[in-house]
Amino acid sequence: MKTRSLILATALAAAAVPHADAGFHLFDIQEIYSNADGSVQFIELFTTAANQQFVSGHTITLQTLSGTSLNNVMNPAFTFSGTGPSPTDNKTYLIGTANLGTLYGVTPDFVLPTNFLQVVGGSANKRVNFASNTDIVNLGTVGVGNLPLNGSQSLDGLVNDSNPANFAINSQASPRNFAGQTAMIPEPGSIAMVALGALALGSSIFARRRR
Repeated sequence: MKTRSLILATALAAAAVPHADAGFHLFDIQEIYSNADGSVQFIELFTTAANQQFVSGHTITLQTLSGTSLNNVMNPAFTFSGTGPSPTDNKTYLIGTANLGTLYGVTPDFVLPTNFLQVVGGSANKRVNFASNTDIVNLGTVGVGNLPLNGSQSLDGLVNDSNPANFAINSQASPRNFAGQTAMIPEPGSIAMVALGALALGSSIFARRRR
């Protein structure tokens, strides 16, 4: 009888001890990037909290500012297909197009289809919604697109700021995955143009020296 009472008391005591907050809802949208044609894109989530890896089944949706879904059969909402890596303390989840790995050496934790953000035509009157209003960041206002499409800058979602309309612009996009791989993104075409320019300048100097 005493043994049963002891077991019951132990179980009740364990139930009364506060547990770490397991979930997904303490992730915030930290950074959003797209190049001009939508072929390279990423959404970066960040949390300071532990046990936030339970994202399976939750979604990232593209919406109008009023909350109407812009996703469809051709461009469905993104759904996390499994539990994310852990532990999540001070970690990022990178949801991005697969070519981030080949272009910049940063492998996405979850793969996003190209032009998920539907940027062709601009980003006005659009917002990104993580996990059914867990965090929302506006990509633009009515008639005004705020998401940079110049190939190098990105939209800063301002972690711990719950106002979707508040944002900053990062001078250079910097995707980071859970493993800590990171890169600074210039537009690949820009690198090629700089290289061609340097080559042309070098050829010109060489030609002048030969004279």
